[in-house]
Amino acid sequence: MDAISGATIARRPAWKAALTGIVVVMILFAAFFSIPQTSGILKSTFFPEGSKTISGPQLTAEEQQKAKDILVADGRVKDILAQGAVIDKILPIQVTAEVSTLNGSETIKETWAQAWLVRGSQDWGVQIDLVRGQVVSITPSN
Repeated sequence: MDAISGATIARRPAWKAALTGIVVVMILFAAFFSIPQTSGILKSTFFPEGSKTISGPQLTAEEQQKAKDILVADGRVKDILAQGAVIDKILPIQVTAEVSTLNGSETIKETWAQAWLVRGSQDWGVQIDLVRGQVVSITPSN
């Protein structure tokens, strides 16, 4: 059939196709698994001392105190603190929700707080709803 059409088919050797496949898999693996674990808020353990920069809206002193009061009043947080953990920092997070109304939908934006509790090599991320005055979630990161 090749002789009839006048074209020759140059097949790629199998080792070249295999090598290309391996390189693609390695690149995808590196892209998915070598990215540092971060959340919306960067923990201080990712940066050497003295190089932490937090930009964007900050909590006021009143909001900081409110977040701390809510934090230490929560029974789950009390248990973690009783085990020797300390509050590393309290940072703002912006929460956006889409709420259905009679006239369509409405976007609600609130400022919550994200606290980090640290005990040795263990740490927990705690989300605090400043509007409703409650701890929303506690997530161990190790």
